[in-house]
Amino acid sequence: MQPQYGYPGQPMPGQYPPMPGYGMGPGQPMPGGYPGQPMPGQPMPGGYGQPMPGQPMPGQPMPGYGQPMPGQPMPGQPMPGYGAPAPMGAPAPMGAPMGAPMGAPMGAPMAAPMGAPMGAPMGAVVAPVAGVPMTLGPFNPAEDARRLRDAMRGIGTRDSVLIEILSHRDRAQRVMIAAEYRRTQSRDLLKDLESETSGNYRRILLKLMKPRDEMLAELLFEAMDGAGTNDGVLIDILTQFPYEIQAAAAAYRRKYGKSLESAIKSETSGNYEKILVTLLNPPRPPPNAVDPARAMTDAETFYRAGEGRLGTDERTYMTIVAQNSREQLLLIDQNYRRTHPKGMEHAIKSETSGRFRDTMLACITPPDLYFATRVKEAVDGAGTNDLTLITAFVANERAQLQMIARAYQARYGKPMSKRVADDVSGDYKRILMALLN
Repeated sequence: MQPQYGYPGQPMPGQYPPMPGYGMGPGQPMPGGYPGQPMPGQPMPGGYGQPMPGQPMPGQPMPGYGQPMPGQPMPGQPMPGYGAPAPMGAPAPMGAPMGAPMGAPMGAPMAAPMGAPMGAPMGAVVAPVAGVPMTLGPFNPAEDARRLRDAMRGIGTRDSVLIEILSHRDRAQRVMIAAEYRRTQSRDLLKDLESETSGNYRRILLKLMKPRDEMLAELLFEAMDGAGTNDGVLIDILTQFPYEIQAAAAAYRRKYGKSLESAIKSETSGNYEKILVTLLNPPRPPPNAVDPARAMTDAETFYRAGEGRLGTDERTYMTIVAQNSREQLLLIDQNYRRTHPKGMEHAIKSETSGRFRDTMLACITPPDLYFATRVKEAVDGAGTNDLTLITAFVANERAQLQMIARAYQARYGKPMSKRVADDVSGDYKRILMALLN
């Protein structure tokens, strides 16, 4: 009888690894539908190496998108927490877009909205969204501000206009629209949105309007507010956006008058508390800072701390997983698999448990696959975990959402948009679909 390894579908030792981005061999398929990594310069099998109609080649800038806000990357640079180009000869970072060249970061900007025809005006949006007429032209903050005010003037609200504009502008552009709204309409756009909308639809609109640090701080607060703690959302933000945590912690203190660390300590305990605090201070090394020699040493240290001894040295596990970049963790895992083919994921699952285990697994999972799994968890079972679903959609910008949707399709064999649409309704549904399309 053959021994069982890890989760269902995990290959036998010596076969390709089970996790996307973990050094799979050229042309080898991944479990759950992920294509294998191509040879350098070759397109991804299954059509992933070619852009969609109207979509640019990777690395070209998005037209109509304004200058980045403070703390946001320049066009062509990676979104914080999504990796960066790997050094010459290093493997592609975990979470790189399917079809992107080796070393391309997840979140590299696209040149035009999906579905835009060749020659479309700068910033034009023409892709159809159910229930939302696509009449949005080139970015003009004064015109957007005027249309938003008209949509909320008088009795009733034209929500289709709110969705059309706010879902198809980036975060920096929305900040410009809010400033123009105040200047030309002498009103506060966020207050008008709050008074004219309701429910989860309102929660999404307001989070879309806020700077990223404030938005992340608000999500962290909501995860710990009231009875119980939404541990999944804490883990989402602290593991998937490591290079934005310091700014979010500062925004948390400004907004709520206490430190994020003290809030987390009051809501968690044990090794789970310790690893979250470790993720807070200090930040991980830069994504392009890889050390192959140290990766070999850490792989052996990781083995001796868990599978190579009786009991588990949780502190060593925590130090290696929480204080290395994803790119460095990829190298550590590749070295680990040379002598222990099941990999770090299996070691973590067999040696740890609970939220401590969940946090460490989140640290080593590619962001697109991680959030695809989280979206599925949010809509599976009775009811919808709205905070989890909202976090996935507002904490990830449009380019990341597209990659998450592709990872969902590859892993679960059905469109993410359809699964989400089947679980929600009304304007809540329409704004989520507009953010995806």
